[in-house]
Amino acid sequence: MFMFSLFNIEMKMCTSQTLLLLCIVFNLTEALVLDTCSSSQIYSKHACEDEEMVLSCPKDMVIKVSSTQYGRTRTDICPGPIHNTSCKAPSSQFILKKACSGKNECTIRADNDIFGDPCLNTLNYLEVKYCCIFLIAPNPVGCDSAPQVETACSSKVLSLICQVGTLKVLSANYGRTDSDTCPYGPIETTNCHAENSTEIVSKRCNSRSECNVFADYHVFGDPCFGTFKYLTAQFCCKWDH
Repeated sequence: MFMFSLFNIEMKMCTSQTLLLLCIVFNLTEALVLDTCSSSQIYSKHACEDEEMVLSCPKDMVIKVSSTQYGRTRTDICPGPIHNTSCKAPSSQFILKKACSGKNECTIRADNDIFGDPCLNTLNYLEVKYCCIFLIAPNPVGCDSAPQVETACSSKVLSLICQVGTLKVLSANYGRTDSDTCPYGPIETTNCHAENSTEIVSKRCNSRSECNVFADYHVFGDPCFGTFKYLTAQFCCKWDH
């Protein structure tokens, strides 16, 4: 149901026959991405006119655009000529989604040649809100349940449980990818990944009904010294067939 709903909504933007095939491909790709940012960390970025913006996600995750605005609705960012604070490029969201949705990293320029110029004689800016999600179907291959995500702060225990069936670990990361999760210590970086995280958690948890993993550098190593870390794991449950 979600795929066809999203497809119908976005296809309304595809009025040009020359863009129809590209729009179909884009919307089918978008439909493979889990359909909500509601339970994920929302990131907010802005770039002044003629600047580049980079959106990025941790390994094994992709960008899902939540909202986009090119124009100006505020006076407190991107100082410059301001004659209008109620102007937005109507195609901003569609353009940003086509450029970035479903990618691990994306670079886009805040440029009138891309978005048009909605605010004459006013310095525009691009403002984007997005989240990072796993690019997988609701029930990945080898899973009989939808994916679940659990997180444990450093020096705590991560517990994964299947009420029915056994665990299958899809991905894991010990490190830090945002500043809001486990904000209990110094944060020098939010681009921190212990490369062996998925392998370690998988070995300890796969094919069990429940497992506990200590979120600690003694287990995973220290991928970002001086930064307070946490362990996140995505998993599903497999029924006994």
